[in-house]
Amino acid sequence: MVAGLGPQPGLGINEAHCADNASFVLVKADKEDQSDQVYSWGSQAGGVLGREALTEELQSRPTKVEFAKHIKISKVSIGSNHAACVTTEHQVYTWGANEKGQLGIGDATDRVSPTINPLVED
Repeated sequence: MVAGLGPQPGLGINEAHCADNASFVLVKADKEDQSDQVYSWGSQAGGVLGREALTEELQSRPTKVEFAKHIKISKVSIGSNHAACVTTEHQVYTWGANEKGQLGIGDATDRVSPTINPLVED
């Protein structure tokens, strides 16, 4: 159990990732009718935590990164100020700082919530 997530019956931590200023866990559901979930905490610099508000404020408790209900995450990875995940449908979502185009979405605008990567979209 990750402190801050509280009891999560039927859920287990499948992956944990840490960068300089943020951490992520992928919580895998034990039951087919539950969706996998990504939680993040640390610094929201550049939007890396996947929260709606872009702020430098530290987030000391894990909070769920929101995806559309039908999306199921299979992998997650983070860089210093950006993150990416792969869905079970082999789509890539990226978010966070993008001043050097590291999100791969065709511009250099930061994203505070997961955005589908059109370059690898089916």
